[in-house]
Amino acid sequence: MKKYALIGENLGYSISPYIHNLIFKHLSIESSYCVIDIPSEDLPELLKKLSAEGFGGVNVTIPHKQNIMPYLSDISDEASRIGAVNTIKIESNSAVGYNTDYYGFGSMMKRAGIEVRGKSIAVLGSGGASRSVIAYLADQGAININVFSKTDTRFADLKAAFPFIECSLLEDSEKIQGQIAINTTPVGMAPNVGKSVINAEIAHRFDALVDIVYNPTETEFIKIGKQLGKITQNGLYMLIDQAVKAQEIFQSISIDPSVGEAIYENILTNKIIS
Repeated sequence: MKKYALIGENLGYSISPYIHNLIFKHLSIESSYCVIDIPSEDLPELLKKLSAEGFGGVNVTIPHKQNIMPYLSDISDEASRIGAVNTIKIESNSAVGYNTDYYGFGSMMKRAGIEVRGKSIAVLGSGGASRSVIAYLADQGAININVFSKTDTRFADLKAAFPFIECSLLEDSEKIQGQIAINTTPVGMAPNVGKSVINAEIAHRFDALVDIVYNPTETEFIKIGKQLGKITQNGLYMLIDQAVKAQEIFQSISIDPSVGEAIYENILTNKIIS
């Protein structure tokens, strides 16, 4: 029986095991999924160790989406273009990296009915998750993609990968405007709730606010958007749909979208997150 896991740091609040184990249940797959909290210095030997222990794959989250890439035997085209991986399929002599965040984000936006073609979009945050979002927005025809971050340390790398974007610091608040604002930072995520990367004055400039944070389902960012009467979308469907896509890769199968819908309802009904 193959095992699977989420690797990252500070994973106590992750519901990924719940989601993946529900997928196994829906598909009658005998398997298990856990979390592995691991510091960056332990990454070089991790994949060999997991292979020896019977793991068929892992998902990757903060802060390892980029720093695990040198230890992979191959990287898919979309992950290479994005410059980050969140899914690794482990086989006897290989560990191949993929990026299903791109798929998950796109699926979430379609489910929410938020059209990006021809829109000016502010991407809040410059970490690994922002890369998947930027790639999707560009592929779907956004006309302006402006990235805002606390520091400029990642701007050069982002511009090298996506030369069409503009980059500014969050402190330059007058520049934060457009039609859609997307939070790709962990600001507002449990347990540090009650915080938003932008305030109501800035949020008022947008038609829609999208948060890739899923726990809580109503972050301060989303709450501000609702209070202003904006279109809002949290990150729960992104998390679910990228997990479904990861299992398609792990199991070499296609999974019907209804599985994701059933998991979404299960999570809300059972109050897995607040």
